[in-house]
Amino acid sequence: MDMIENPGEMTNDSVSVLICAYNTSKYIEECLYSCFEQTYRNIQIILYNDGSTDNTDFVINRFIEKLNDVDKSKIKYIKGFKNIGTSNSRNILLENINTEYACWLDSDDIMSKNRVEYCLRYLQKNTDIDIVYSNMAIKRGSNKLVSKKINVSVYSTFSSLKQNTNCATGFFKKHLKKYKFLSDIKHGGEDVLWIWDILRGGCKFGYIHLDLYVYRKHNESTSFTKKMPLNAVAKSEEQRIIAEYLKKTSAK
Repeated sequence: MDMIENPGEMTNDSVSVLICAYNTSKYIEECLYSCFEQTYRNIQIILYNDGSTDNTDFVINRFIEKLNDVDKSKIKYIKGFKNIGTSNSRNILLENINTEYACWLDSDDIMSKNRVEYCLRYLQKNTDIDIVYSNMAIKRGSNKLVSKKINVSVYSTFSSLKQNTNCATGFFKKHLKKYKFLSDIKHGGEDVLWIWDILRGGCKFGYIHLDLYVYRKHNESTSFTKKMPLNAVAKSEEQRIIAEYLKKTSAK
């Protein structure tokens, strides 16, 4: 267990929780509740609705209306009227960070109540670390949560990174906002490429061996592009883009 037994005093730094939503009206309310149930309260939720065509916007506004004035001030809701894809949506979220720390949260997932506190404590204690990851619990329907662990020792190659990193659990310092997502990627994997770029930039990773994130497996998708079946043309094109990108960044 990677917890600090005697953590000492924490500085009261604000943390941005970055949420990109697309057609997740079934799950977004529970996702937002998990933000307000955090043991660490100094958070700013930046929520981008990527042109949802279901009731996501209605559910978000209904949730906000129920909040008191203090909690309402913690949500920055940005409504997009055209679907631009996960990579571009994540870049919008990065551009809106004005806090010292930030973390990702997919709109169909939830956080453990200690996630922000534990990750913030870790980064405040380990000042040389730029981004920290954790285990995640995987849930499908009412089934028991199953822990998924990652192996940080295999971050040296892109293929091992793709297999072993729970990208959504990233909790990072604000200077990483300069690393942008590759906008040409429309069908998933944009988060792994983002992490690869960070690695090539010499940033340091940390790891907490706790299930601080709950990943929900279901037939729909947080970012509609991730689980969408790819036709042969789209798959071939994206493989070409990724190959060229990796060749360029590996040469740095």
